[in-house]
Amino acid sequence: MSPDRLPVEFHDLDGLVDEWAIATSAARADKRLTSTIETLRAFYDQLEPRAASALAYLQAITLEALTTTDATLLRLLLTLAEVSPAIEWYGRPDGAMGMDSRRLRLIVELGRV
Repeated sequence: MSPDRLPVEFHDLDGLVDEWAIATSAARADKRLTSTIETLRAFYDQLEPRAASALAYLQAITLEALTTTDATLLRLLLTLAEVSPAIEWYGRPDGAMGMDSRRLRLIVELGRV
């Protein structure tokens, strides 16, 4: 475990970084769609209780001032935002909209963190 992958206050989440600190929205959506609901639930259950404190921590930092460790924490939270509807609303990775969301193509990726 590397002590510099996340801000010191969030080192307990380091085990999530390799698999869940995903850089792009398309890759986050793909991770959700290709994971089992059990895998998504395990990620959600570990990060969700720390989400409010992570958001409060990041809220005090401008995007321009994000360090590498801050950006990794942000990516974890962005993945949580991608996964949460599957857990909280649908109970399945693909949602319940009737259309395979992989058919939708992201045209522009807004700034990467």
